[in-house]
Amino acid sequence: MKSKIIFIIIIISLTAFTVTEAQVIKIDSTSHWKKAFRSGLNINQSSFSSNWKAGGVNSFGFTGLLNYRANYKKNKTAWDNQFD
Repeated sequence: MKSKIIFIIIIISLTAFTVTEAQVIKIDSTSHWKKAFRSGLNINQSSFSSNWKAGGVNSFGFTGLLNYRANYKKNKTAWDNQFD
């Protein structure tokens, strides 16, 4: 029983800090555009014991991130775009 609880606590702590991130940078030698895309997903869970005096509400949540950049540079002309 005790080993099951420890195993569950370890799994919960690992999923609480999980971050997925991918980055793709495409640079074309004939183009003056530099493009990049980033994304992330955070998962959060909290659980409170029923015999804890302060109480609390159990919760489960997600947070997401999307970021896209397209930057142009040629000679004296520069144009920066960013979408969050």
